[in-house]
Amino acid sequence: MRRRLRVALFSHDSLGLGHIRRNRALAFALARDLPALTGREVSGLLIASSPEAARFDLPDGWDWVILPGVTPAPGGYVPRALASSMQGLRALRAAAVSAILDQQRPELFIVDRHPFGIGGELAEAIDQVRGHGCRTVLGLREV
Repeated sequence: MRRRLRVALFSHDSLGLGHIRRNRALAFALARDLPALTGREVSGLLIASSPEAARFDLPDGWDWVILPGVTPAPGGYVPRALASSMQGLRALRAAAVSAILDQQRPELFIVDRHPFGIGGELAEAIDQVRGHGCRTVLGLREV
């Protein structure tokens, strides 16, 4: 049996559940449709920063990773709850995502709305996964 096709989906989740809802719908569609197209089962991670995300079920073989959150503020974003500067939080989130993707080695990485995350937090991780031959996709609503 061929190894599973690994997927990672990222959403910054600063407000509401729309990004989570879209990525969750993508996870279910990929888990349902990709095996017939590729001959491989699919597993993956949904990387989010809303603590509510983990309440929602996912397809078999998928799981959530919850990062420290951000929230909109005048002039940009601020940490949702962590006692940290935004620069420190961005560095923490960037390091966490890079480590997760390095360990998971996805073949497909879908980022919702912000191509490089908040403040460029995904730039290094995207370069890293592309170096392993991963396809990267920007997810946009209503497109």
